[in-house]
Amino acid sequence: MKKNIAYLYNLLLVVLFISVSYQGYAQKASIKGVVTDTSIRKKLEYAVVALIDKSDSTLVTFTRTQLDGSFLMEKLHAGNFEDYKAKIPKYNVTYFSFMYADGQSLYKFDHDNSQGANTPFGMFNPTNSIFVNYNSRQTVVKKFIFGQDYVLKDSLSNVKWRITKETRTIAGYECRKAIGRIYD
Repeated sequence: MKKNIAYLYNLLLVVLFISVSYQGYAQKASIKGVVTDTSIRKKLEYAVVALIDKSDSTLVTFTRTQLDGSFLMEKLHAGNFEDYKAKIPKYNVTYFSFMYADGQSLYKFDHDNSQGANTPFGMFNPTNSIFVNYNSRQTVVKKFIFGQDYVLKDSLSNVKWRITKETRTIAGYECRKAIGRIYD
């Protein structure tokens, strides 16, 4: 059962990677893309791609993929896509906390101001965090990727910093430009 759910979840994620094109010919639009099973990195032939109306969950149209996994939906009403595009916020403000003490730091999610305006294309997860121990030069990153938590441990990269004379005011503070060259 878990494998089926994981497979369906991976297949659902395929929708995130479909390239969508909009062509405005006399208020008509088209959607084209390639359906790929991300778990096995294979293009899916004869898969059903459906366009569902978000307001009432009715089927707008559907098609099947070709042998190479590609599909094309044509002669769609462009107004529906423009309405959806208008609802996507221009900015989404998210706050993170950075704490430092005794040669250690923690960078993690604090809160956001989106008021439920996140788009389904977001890949952000509030449980992601980065812990760095500068004394032992170790870093630990916790990431939520495709439904699973992963913990990545690594050594801290060597960075050669150069502080320039260029300044800019950010949030009321005068800041100097710093350029880091990473030697791994």
